[in-house]
Amino acid sequence: MVDANETRTSPEFEDWLFERFSRSTVIETMRKIRYLEVKGSLKSRESIMEYLRNQRREGATKKRINEYIKVLNRLLEYRGEEKILYLKVQRESFKVRYYDSEQINTLVTKTKGGSLEDKRDHAMLLLALNTGLRRAEICDLR
Repeated sequence: MVDANETRTSPEFEDWLFERFSRSTVIETMRKIRYLEVKGSLKSRESIMEYLRNQRREGATKKRINEYIKVLNRLLEYRGEEKILYLKVQRESFKVRYYDSEQINTLVTKTKGGSLEDKRDHAMLLLALNTGLRRAEICDLR
């Protein structure tokens, strides 16, 4: 177990992060940890919890608080302390859109042409309509 009073931005903590995470994750984690360290919110698990409660009172979204929890859990794991539970976030629902038969016929008609490009576009459109593949998935096909 690591002493909670140890400097959070210590080389040991950064080395520990590099053993487990990608470079970009380590850089982002260290940036947020240094920010929280300046605020004086990292002295103990209780001070971390108090900081998160204050953020919630001030109107921070659950998504934003969960981003800090993710970073803080890395620090707590390094210290050998119990992790913080994430806040439940409801997923935004989305409306599935479908083409009607008239729209499909218009698309198919407009992509018919004599050039090589038109034939390619027509084939990709038929592939998408018949398989449900997305544009990026079709472009990735070889």
